[in-house]
Amino acid sequence: MLAANPCTVVVLSHGAVVLTTPWDRAVPALVEGWLLGQAGGGAVADVLFGIVNPSGRLTETIPLKLAHHPSHLDFPGEASHVRYGEGIHVGYRGFDAREQEVAYPFGFGLSYTTFAYGDATATAADGVIEVRVPVTNTGSRDGREVVQVYASLPGSAVRRAPRELKGFANVAIAAGHTADVVVRIARDDLAYWDPRLRRWAVEGGDYLLSVGASSRDLRTTVTVAVPGDDTRVPLTAESTLGEWLADPKGGQVLGQAFAAAAAQGGGGLAGMAADPQIFTFLSGVPLIRMSAFPGSPFTAEAVAQLVAAANS
Repeated sequence: MLAANPCTVVVLSHGAVVLTTPWDRAVPALVEGWLLGQAGGGAVADVLFGIVNPSGRLTETIPLKLAHHPSHLDFPGEASHVRYGEGIHVGYRGFDAREQEVAYPFGFGLSYTTFAYGDATATAADGVIEVRVPVTNTGSRDGREVVQVYASLPGSAVRRAPRELKGFANVAIAAGHTADVVVRIARDDLAYWDPRLRRWAVEGGDYLLSVGASSRDLRTTVTVAVPGDDTRVPLTAESTLGEWLADPKGGQVLGQAFAAAAAQGGGGLAGMAADPQIFTFLSGVPLIRMSAFPGSPFTAEAVAQLVAAANS
């Protein structure tokens, strides 16, 4: 077909992602129609003849090959059991975490015009993060741009994807004009599920908000400080020595217990704790298990008193 007419346009109509490489590099234009309904033919014709300026975006990543997909090694499973081994790294999150090249990234889409982004600004107040960015239609056709905001938290204490879509705006902009685009993100949308607390929690910190035209086409970034929730996990007798020491109140009462033990002779567990290498090993041991160590001050009754003091 290309040999007969180099100006061939390929129009796809399907219900799920299909591989487009390597043949897509040989065609001058590719239109993704997805599941076309009864009026699909007329809609495609309007796009092809320029009556409508397309402005759609991909809601899925199109990989270079199926083996690159985060779920490839776990699907379809066996014995009627599928393991969702990718965890939170579903879709574009997994491709980004592995820094894999893709055919077309999540959020990608072209139109008959082009858009330029200015510098983004962000403010956080009353449980809402407001992101503003000037976007200019630099082409000769009126069009629509889908402005996407991705969030990340450098140095996060929990496992996260490199970036996550948290908001977007589909904005009509006339040729040569600039729009002040506003995307509002609810603070709760930054929450993660904490299995220890059995609830959603927002981690406090300086969030990096990247604004752009797709997950791989980020034009401007801005940092905004977001206050966090109280995520302290109550200490128990089964909490490890490391967890006790990482907790401000727990570390205080446990340190006092070690000091008291050392004052009474310094042997046994108190002496072992003075050795950095042994102490590293002990950090993974539940506090209640230490009652079995020779000379341990942590009897079951003493541990119960420490738990009550740490959680008071």
